[in-house]
Amino acid sequence: MQLGITTLVREGTGKGKGIFMVQMRLSCGGVRSLVTTKIECTKKNLKGVKNFNKITSFIGEGAKNLNYQLDVEHSKVLQIFEELKKNNNCTITADMVTEIYSGRKEKSDIAQEKKAIQKAKETSIVAILTQMIEKQFAEKEIERSTYVKKIGHVHKIKLFTQSIGNEDLSYCQLTYKIYDDLIVFARTTKFANGKIIAGIETKKGNANLKLYSQLIEAGSKYGFRLDLTKTIFHPLDKFKNDSKVTDYLDAAELLLFEDFDVSKYIDGQGNYLTPDKQEKWQNVKDLFVFMCSTGFSNVDVAKFTQNKIIEKKGELWLNCQRKKTHVALLIPLYPKAKQILEKYNYLLPKVKEYSSVQNEILPLIAKFLGIEKHVTTRVARKSAAIKWWDDHNIPMQVVSKMLGHKSISTTEKYYLEMGFDMMERHTRESRKM
Repeated sequence: MQLGITTLVREGTGKGKGIFMVQMRLSCGGVRSLVTTKIECTKKNLKGVKNFNKITSFIGEGAKNLNYQLDVEHSKVLQIFEELKKNNNCTITADMVTEIYSGRKEKSDIAQEKKAIQKAKETSIVAILTQMIEKQFAEKEIERSTYVKKIGHVHKIKLFTQSIGNEDLSYCQLTYKIYDDLIVFARTTKFANGKIIAGIETKKGNANLKLYSQLIEAGSKYGFRLDLTKTIFHPLDKFKNDSKVTDYLDAAELLLFEDFDVSKYIDGQGNYLTPDKQEKWQNVKDLFVFMCSTGFSNVDVAKFTQNKIIEKKGELWLNCQRKKTHVALLIPLYPKAKQILEKYNYLLPKVKEYSSVQNEILPLIAKFLGIEKHVTTRVARKSAAIKWWDDHNIPMQVVSKMLGHKSISTTEKYYLEMGFDMMERHTRESRKM
């Protein structure tokens, strides 16, 4: 943890007009605090500095003395910060340094307050998981091999919390965004001897995602029973509770995705994709567009074969079964889906080879295209549902069947939103009455 110091000057008002006060903006522990020093200067000591602007040093007459005073004040706050770090086993904030520097509080008062806060804080996730696994092993609920494997996963979680600057991450602070980042960290980071070796891109990933989700949830329940946390975290609830707010692509955005040329993608460093990456990105993009046209999930795409295409009344249909619900599907083979199938000679890229990177590549494509939405594979199914219902005016009951839902309430709750255009179309006739 470090203390950031930015020096600012602010011109006085009234009788103080023309005199600039020197202030320090301290930043630490996610908190910023402004403190005024006793240093004053004039405009002659500032070069090209407007009111309340940052400075690094003074110029002109008396600059040497002013710079010396500024160094002294910087040293004072840094000394306070270092003493607080030495005497407190918890997060130090800029406010704490400011209160001591300005004389509003003593170091001992700050220490007592922080100890009380620390006592009231929840136990960290790493501590809860470690305690739970140690107990399971001591009571012979798990074998030694399982114990070693679980402790290894906990250590990776600890390395992740260190990487985000919050070693004391608790369940009450754990959001689905942080959980997703943890999974990506575990999957794309190479470990050896308990240390991070390098960031790598793997096909299957080296993280057992099911084990992580079970471990995180079991730890929250264990901690809740022992009053170590007041939060029970359900990783799989993300896919239930967040479904109703899942983003989707409208017709214009979907067209951008369809027309996207991976060879023109430029990353943050101004580099184009290498040929092997271009192939990977193209396959991921095509799979996503295919799912947007068919409403398929990754599992359904993986199970798809050419014999699932049938002809009825001169039209081609996809006739298969939804893997998750075992509901029979009958979906028109739309032109875009047919075009992609023909491109790959009806042998789509193997989903298993790309499942670990799909949700990393798709957001990058969306950002490059200027689409301000969190695009993942789940967006594809909802985009298909909205397009069928809202753009093509297909009844909700039919859309529900095309998605393979057992109940129309699932479709209504998680997939379809009554947009203005849809309401306007349905009420147009009534306005003429």
